[in-house]
Amino acid sequence: MDRDKLYNRASDLIEQNKLAEAIDVLDKLIDKHPNYLEAINLLANCYIELNHYAHAIKILLHAEKIQPRSPEIKYNLGYALLCNGRLNDAVRYFEKSLELNPSVEVKKMVNNMIKTKEEFEKKLTNNYPISLEEEFECQDLFLKAQQLLYSGNEEKAIELYSKIIVKKPNHPETMHNIGTAYIKLKQYEKALKFFENSNKKDMLHIISMIDINHKMGDNLKKEEYLKRINASHEKPLLRDAVRIVSSLIDIDEDKTAKKLLIRFRHHTPHQQLDFLYAIILAKEGKYDDAGSIFLYLSEFSDLCFEYFEATDKLSKKKIKNYHFKPLLIVPDISLL
Repeated sequence: MDRDKLYNRASDLIEQNKLAEAIDVLDKLIDKHPNYLEAINLLANCYIELNHYAHAIKILLHAEKIQPRSPEIKYNLGYALLCNGRLNDAVRYFEKSLELNPSVEVKKMVNNMIKTKEEFEKKLTNNYPISLEEEFECQDLFLKAQQLLYSGNEEKAIELYSKIIVKKPNHPETMHNIGTAYIKLKQYEKALKFFENSNKKDMLHIISMIDINHKMGDNLKKEEYLKRINASHEKPLLRDAVRIVSSLIDIDEDKTAKKLLIRFRHHTPHQQLDFLYAIILAKEGKYDDAGSIFLYLSEFSDLCFEYFEATDKLSKKKIKNYHFKPLLIVPDISLL
């Protein structure tokens, strides 16, 4: 497949919100054509969509070396830096973009960004005075810690997250994930402290408060947060959607989990969400429906075939019960 066809394939995948697959195509494309700037920009945009801003900045800095006088690359770098909370660096790149006679569209966007600098200064909560190199180190640590957290190595994950907090005090996502790790370690008071200090108010924060109040036996607060999550119309990132639904399944709030899953699967189709849906069907006793989903997913994970066999045995009454755990079956970049 020639480079333009691969580029168009990646663009189509992005349109379908299949970012991990798009990244895979773009990585292969850039390996063959390392100076293909359109592909490099598209790859950076994928990482921005996944909130992996430091990775996007790395990619765009590489693009800048290839074409140092591109106003579009300067603007994209400014935007990625702004998303990462590095306001002064972002403005510097926006100004560099203006110096290079950008298109009317880019010029308009840059001027709007510069005019609203003071507003961004008020809103930004993660504008930390660290170098870009330190920012990249923190991003690498964050991804390693995420993988440890998902694989059940909570104490090691906390150790890595704590190194980030030293450089980025009260960083919301890091504080939240430390709280999640402490929930898994059944240290609920510590978890609550980190959640309260994370300053997050999104669905991921709400689900964490549901989980911790469930664990601490405070049903009134748990019900209050359940009402809030049922009323939410937020469209979370795939990784957050998976964590939200998995947490609800873990505490047997399957009705709410199913309601959210129907919406999430429509917005972001993915095998991991199909897997969670099959678990809910199995818990409802719909073994044949669940089994058919587990069987199609078995090409991605041996666990799915194990779950398919379990639903078959349950359907034929060869076993009375089975514990279906909402684990990760496809640990791609969009889930980290």
